[in-house]
Amino acid sequence: MNEHVGAWFVTKEAKELFARLVARWELLEKWGVRTKLPGYRLTFEAWDDFRRKWLDGDEEVEKLNPTEAELNMVELAAEGKGFVRPGARPGGVDLEQMTEPLKAAAAVDREVKAVKAEVQEIAAAAPAGLASLAAGAFGRLPLAAKVAVPVVGAGLLWLKLGRGRP
Repeated sequence: MNEHVGAWFVTKEAKELFARLVARWELLEKWGVRTKLPGYRLTFEAWDDFRRKWLDGDEEVEKLNPTEAELNMVELAAEGKGFVRPGARPGGVDLEQMTEPLKAAAAVDREVKAVKAEVQEIAAAAPAGLASLAAGAFGRLPLAAKVAVPVVGAGLLWLKLGRGRP
């Protein structure tokens, strides 16, 4: 498998899953799946189309897991006719791990949830001391920031009241 196949945003995990799918289909092909299971013709055509597009650079990562599910179905039918699959059936890849932007978004989402949980924990543990905590944090700000906060607030209020319109 050419490791350079795949757009920049397709993750290593997605490329590896595609390579595993190719290898599993090749085993079925050697066994003679197309002649032994002719009822799966549409599945074979869908795989051929998916594989061709992927290799031509049109990676549809969102179709990897459904494609693997179809392959699992064909393998089970083939096992009923004598096909022996080597090893255990491998698992898929979480959709969030298939492209770099989705991977990054998932990481940001996890971090935001972690921070939110910490804030909720602090707020629940010290509701009375929260104001003093905020005051203490404000007290540690540099003088320029302390001056900027009320100025920006006044400016926003001025704009909100419509006084900032020409």
